[in-house]
Amino acid sequence: MSSHSPEVVPRILLSVAHGQAQTTIAVDGEIESTTAAALCIEAFAAVDQGARVLVLNLAAVEFVDVHGIRTLLRIRDHAANSGCGLALARVPHALRHLLTVTGLAEQFDYDDDQ
Repeated sequence: MSSHSPEVVPRILLSVAHGQAQTTIAVDGEIESTTAAALCIEAFAAVDQGARVLVLNLAAVEFVDVHGIRTLLRIRDHAANSGCGLALARVPHALRHLLTVTGLAEQFDYDDDQ
């Protein structure tokens, strides 16, 4: 008798809000190997459409792996190369801790007022 457990599929939901001064992408779910590309595409599109500041609201992020960290760095680099500011908002404690222990926390600006 074999037991089959349902396969857990990572999910990500992105909500984009365009304002005059900034574009905010609210991220809900997991930023990992199968979902990171979706975030990257939305963030690059916001920057390429002329956002002056891009805010990633990460309050509802449940999990981030190495692909997610790389994605955040790619978004940071693309924004910087395009003259767009980037801020991480409402960063969950576990992600902030991960950024700190990997030495990457200083690589980002934070908007804790979001």
